[in-house]
Amino acid sequence: MEAQMHWRITLEAVDPIGDESCKEFLIEKDLGGLADGKLGCSIEGGKAIMKEVQKIILYRELDLWVRYCRACPTCDGLLPIKDYSQRKILTVFGEIPARSPRLTVCQKCHPACCFTFSPAANICRDRATPELLELSTKLGAKFSYREASDGLATFLPDQSARTFTTLRNRTLAIGKRIEEAERQQRWFEELDYPDRT
Repeated sequence: MEAQMHWRITLEAVDPIGDESCKEFLIEKDLGGLADGKLGCSIEGGKAIMKEVQKIILYRELDLWVRYCRACPTCDGLLPIKDYSQRKILTVFGEIPARSPRLTVCQKCHPACCFTFSPAANICRDRATPELLELSTKLGAKFSYREASDGLATFLPDQSARTFTTLRNRTLAIGKRIEEAERQQRWFEELDYPDRT
């Protein structure tokens, strides 16, 4: 039987409201490879640690964002939660499943309105973080989509399930957004309004 070393990693957070939270998770490291020079974390071990850290931070930030969005801007009451949905948020450190509420508008301030919205959709429209989108786009622009996808799968957790077609579609969609933003900027620059004096 090989010896195991147990590590406890603790994350402590204090948010702007002053609430504190503390989360812990454990990892195990097999010491059998020490004689072969296997010191520290392996790539796979590092991926697992970073995915767990990302999950804890993402859950805390999402909770804080939902609490912020629940405050009615008119009467400072709490917006009611209609229901919850499960969504997957893609990050550079893995796919994080998150439970996200749908909120309804304040019935005291807007009794005729009955639409709902998801605070998580507002901050993560593509169900992927901007950092992952940027990294995917840069690699997709420099290498073939298959090579870029393989590179992401090698160094980032949970990326092996993504196919090169996902990377290609993501890269092309971001390219279209950039082209549209540039087109709109040129259109506004071409408008030459004379000074009204």
